[in-house]
Amino acid sequence: MATVHPEAVISPRKSELIAEWLPRQSWYRGPADQRFKRVGSYRFDDPEGEVGMETILTRGQIDGQIYQIPMTYRGAALASGELMTTMEHSILGPRHIYVGTTDPVFLAVITATMIDRGREAEQVIAGGDQHGVAVPSGAQVRGSGRLTESDGDVEVVMPHLIPAPLPREVVAKLEGYWTDGTGPVAWLIDAKS
Repeated sequence: MATVHPEAVISPRKSELIAEWLPRQSWYRGPADQRFKRVGSYRFDDPEGEVGMETILTRGQIDGQIYQIPMTYRGAALASGELMTTMEHSILGPRHIYVGTTDPVFLAVITATMIDRGREAEQVIAGGDQHGVAVPSGAQVRGSGRLTESDGDVEVVMPHLIPAPLPREVVAKLEGYWTDGTGPVAWLIDAKS
């Protein structure tokens, strides 16, 4: 279960982070001054309870493209991984925000979710009068289970541009469902491929 703190003040806000970070990426296709509208998000649980994991789906208001942005939130810096920014959180304190696909906890959890036919974590409010109340996320995901056998290590592929073509041979996949669309949002391939 993922906890959210709706009363928290965060700086920068996630929408500000995305507007600043996204246009600087090499795979970004839209104009530099484009605004974005969130179409959904999904979270996973860290078994140790230390790392927040959220993937935001956002649509470019000019190009109409859906961009998928996996992020992890950590209280301490990660020795490796691609740092997006640091964020001040009024309840949890300073957070180090990483690209999810460069965080080993995120990679382990999303791999297990795909192979074990898992789903996104339920999001509930932490604290206040609404403590424990479920919060809709706007997106759901479901793992396929193993589709083919792998002879060794697997590699997570998580496209930033949705929809994305699914390779013919995948070990497992994560299917996404959001307000106005569906499709694969991540998959595992044999690392030797």
